[in-house]
Amino acid sequence: IMDVLAAGISLAGRWLEHSAQATYQRALIWIVALSLAYYATAVAVYARLMMPTLPSVAVLWPPNVLLFVAFLLAPVRLWPLVICFALPTQLAVAATMDIPLGRSLGMFTGNLSQPIIAAAILRRLGQGERMLETLRGATAFILVAALGAPAIASAVSAATLSATGWITDPLLHWRMRFVTNVLSTIVLAPPLLTFL
Repeated sequence: IMDVLAAGISLAGRWLEHSAQATYQRALIWIVALSLAYYATAVAVYARLMMPTLPSVAVLWPPNVLLFVAFLLAPVRLWPLVICFALPTQLAVAATMDIPLGRSLGMFTGNLSQPIIAAAILRRLGQGERMLETLRGATAFILVAALGAPAIASAVSAATLSATGWITDPLLHWRMRFVTNVLSTIVLAPPLLTFL
């Protein structure tokens, strides 16, 4: 964890050399707030919304939506910094909820791949934080962020957790994770984007 934090601080230092002090401070405060929100929502979900029959999947998973919104709103040059803060946050969640490290890292592959895929494709299509204001943007949001990225990330998560022995039925994990992440994205991302 300390190596990851050190890498994040080093990256932040290099970014500071090319940024105004106020810009750097705002970005750092924003990313720390994101990390705290990720931690709080993940712990709350683990405590209240995990499926009893499939403990690796939650009914809703806000951390993915938080990361998606962060990647969509932040400049691409800040993405490595967001990732450097998200990983220790995930490890802190695992330590708090007594989740084995391997399982937590396996889950993090899906948690990270989904928002990066969605934000990267939407940016490439010219859709940003105001995409929900047009029919074309809303369609892109549904197809990419709500359906496509969860399908791909759920496959990544199922493959990773299956390979490490944490799940026995990858297809069931894929289906359940896909549905809960579609629901999370549709329910949580529009109001969060509108608010921010």
